Amino acid sequence: MIKRMFTVAMLSFFTLNGVVAQVSYDSLQSIKSLAYSYPDSAKQLAQRVLTLEPVDSITANTLSLLGVIHRLQGDFIAGIEYADSAITYGIEEVNASAFLNKAVCLRYMGEYEESTSLALAAVEIYERLGQLDQAATAYNNLGVISMYLEDYEAALDYYQKSYNMHLGFNNLKGQSEALNNIAIVYANQGDLESSEVNFRKSLVIEQQLNNRRGQSESLFNI
Repeated sequence: MIKRMFTVAMLSFFTLNGVVAQVSYDSLQSIKSLAYSYPDSAKQLAQRVLTLEPVDSITANTLSLLGVIHRLQGDFIAGIEYADSAITYGIEEVNASAFLNKAVCLRYMGEYEESTSLALAAVEIYERLGQLDQAATAYNNLGVISMYLEDYEAALDYYQKSYNMHLGFNNLKGQSEALNNIAIVYANQGDLESSEVNFRKSLVIEQQLNNRRGQSESLFNI
């Protein structure tokens, strides 16, 4: 019911007295927030945006968003194609988002070398633009790739960078996830003491967030 109400409200936003209107960047962000829970509805809305009078920044962001939606639905090839289309507009912030989404798609496809290159390119842009929350996400992706490659030292370095960034802007959930990943690296290295220390740090944060699922996961790992 909530999904339907939101979809109808967003679709109605696109027209004003029967005339096609332009969508705002804030509305595009609302569609993005919908994507993770209701990807089909988000895809419908994003595709509708592309039918409106084109504005390069909106079109590029919409194409990048469609890439994310397709990736969330497991269609990695389409995710890459939309990312490539978004990149053609040459907008740095959009490029970073598209690079990162493409990197995640390629990671799932086992293309670790290219995935790493794209994630590093995303990090460079995000750090230059001061978007450290997104840079932290990119570093986390690099940590995951390193774990797949069993390069635990690199994974630890990337996860630590992600943690430090989340710490810098007080993102508790991001801190908890990074600490959990750091703990897993230590466990794989056989350093169970350091692993437990970081799992417990993650648990404390999950308790602060009153996140019972997070608490259960941390307790299970301990």
